[in-house]
Amino acid sequence: MSIGIDVGATGIAGGIVDFQGCVIREIVLPTKAERGYEKIVMDIAYIINTLKSRLTENGVKIENVGIGIPGVADENGDVIYCVNLGWKGEPLGRDLKKLTGLEAYIENDANAAALAEHSFGSMKGADCGVMLTLGSGVGGGIILGGRLHRGCNGVAAEIGHMAVGENFYNCTCGRNGCLETFASARALERYFLKLVEYADEESSALQAAGGSDRVDARLIFEAAKEGDLLSLMAVSRLSRYLAKGIVNIINIIDPQVIVLGGGVSKAGDFLLDMTREQMESELLYKAIRHAQIKLAAFGDKSGIVGASLIPEYSKSSYNPIKKTGGRTPWLAPKGII
Repeated sequence: MSIGIDVGATGIAGGIVDFQGCVIREIVLPTKAERGYEKIVMDIAYIINTLKSRLTENGVKIENVGIGIPGVADENGDVIYCVNLGWKGEPLGRDLKKLTGLEAYIENDANAAALAEHSFGSMKGADCGVMLTLGSGVGGGIILGGRLHRGCNGVAAEIGHMAVGENFYNCTCGRNGCLETFASARALERYFLKLVEYADEESSALQAAGGSDRVDARLIFEAAKEGDLLSLMAVSRLSRYLAKGIVNIINIIDPQVIVLGGGVSKAGDFLLDMTREQMESELLYKAIRHAQIKLAAFGDKSGIVGASLIPEYSKSSYNPIKKTGGRTPWLAPKGII
């Protein structure tokens, strides 16, 4: 048994995960990023300590915990940069050890999700695959040669910040045109509300929400499935730019499989079919077989499952993280992948 924590821009999810990758106990709290680093860390510690107590009651002792964050951390557990939470240079690993007594291993959340899907899910058995997490933002994790590819400096797979077009607002990173501003839950909501502002058409999503300030991606997808025009327009735009991003990945990496996870992936085959259709006009080599596009086996729990695997990967003698020099990709321990 192990504990994994998935820290997102809108929610903090923690769970006890068994050896088959099943989440058998879960706690979710709202992030409320505007509260600042200290209060969020206290919530993370609360989740960890609650889950730790449950394990202790059942005779299970743990010494570490894996944390997935929407950003980059170093090998000491210090957050280098976490745009969507406004964190920079925060000693997350050390703070959590003080609050929980456990060694905290920090990793990018999309990398963690990629580990989960490659170990137990939709990417299992693939030598080369890509994980896309479609939530409040867009994250990416890459498996190359059966290994998690982290790049020379540990910042590879920032797929959400791939430029795919000009948008009506800037990304949280300060640039314009990032995939994240077209293909995330927030992007869908913002574009939908922009359509509502200028259209004469009524929307069932707006009516179901009871006001524009309550509209979320789930309601927009549900209304789109029922044929609501404005919702369909918003979802169609999301899938069009998601298709552009996926085709860019295919052109650069040529993976066997690309897995879609995160909250947006809950739209299921409705989103998948629309995206595949949009891809047809974007593909460079239409006559050649390209990557399979699949939904994450763990859905939006990929982050929790993957985070629970992080300590074992970090400690693995098969591919240790070096304290000096460049950071090498992790090689999964035998028996996990």
